[in-house]
Amino acid sequence: MVSVVVVSEETIKPSSPTPGEKAVHRLSRMDQLAPGAHISLVLFYPRDNGSCHGEGTEEMLPRLKRSLSEALAIYHPLAGRMNGTLLLSCNDKGAAFLEARVGGALSAVLRQPDVATVDALLPCGRRCAGANMEGILLAVQVNVFDCGGVAIGACISHKIADGLSLAMFLKTWAAVSRGAARTVCPPTFDMALVFPPQGELEFPQDEGSETGEPSTVTKLFALDGSKISALRAAESSYAVAAPPTRVEAVSALLWRCLIRARMEETMTRAAVAMHVVNLRGRMKPALPESAFGNVWLIAVTAGFIPSEVGHLSIAGVGRGKRTRCVVSR
Repeated sequence: MVSVVVVSEETIKPSSPTPGEKAVHRLSRMDQLAPGAHISLVLFYPRDNGSCHGEGTEEMLPRLKRSLSEALAIYHPLAGRMNGTLLLSCNDKGAAFLEARVGGALSAVLRQPDVATVDALLPCGRRCAGANMEGILLAVQVNVFDCGGVAIGACISHKIADGLSLAMFLKTWAAVSRGAARTVCPPTFDMALVFPPQGELEFPQDEGSETGEPSTVTKLFALDGSKISALRAAESSYAVAAPPTRVEAVSALLWRCLIRARMEETMTRAAVAMHVVNLRGRMKPALPESAFGNVWLIAVTAGFIPSEVGHLSIAGVGRGKRTRCVVSR
């Protein structure tokens, strides 16, 4: 594991104050039911020229801070604070910005990723429930490697956003940072109209978050594009409908391996796979990707394990039928 040392921490506020008519953001029913943990993501940026001198850090960090401030003015709820389980006060208190130095090469982390290293690159950890963030809804950590590469870790409260919302925010931040703010698709913040909230609710607690003891085991596997393409091609020969997507092909591989390992320990013949599904494109009418908030559900695929596990795929267990879901509004 590489060494990661946080050398500075500050609060970044929006570049312009939130207008009075946008001072309160209503949570949707989906937001209310979302887990109390933070969603996390790490983006890796190797140096283009292969240099290992860390040149440009003095220019890069101020630019990232300025562009983050501008992005927060577009995504104003992220700079606010929760006010119960129904409302979010868009009071411009800001997001956390951490700078860290990493002893080691970025290429080594990408070659052999491990959970402990990824956790260290995040501002609050994968299983953070926000208890140590003093109500901050968004935190980013810019990790500068000895070789000059950079990894940006981001954590966002799941109570107000899902994975796509985080991705859309990061796209906006990136566009602003490179001077392409005009290309940004503005977000919409009206999910409370689509999924009306239902009174004050208790936030679900993430198991193990208080004690620090995880209730799950996490492993990281690095699969490059060529390997995934080969896997899709191999799975296609078993598909009775359309060729599998990348997610389906990798899911089938992991499911098959887990089942084989599990059969060595137990005689259980049932197997269940779960995926988080973005509902925006499945709504009637469809919602844009820029719809900010929690717009997802968990899709469950169940199957029974034969006595001998040869080839097992998502399509095979699902008898050739992919899971479809349509939500009317």
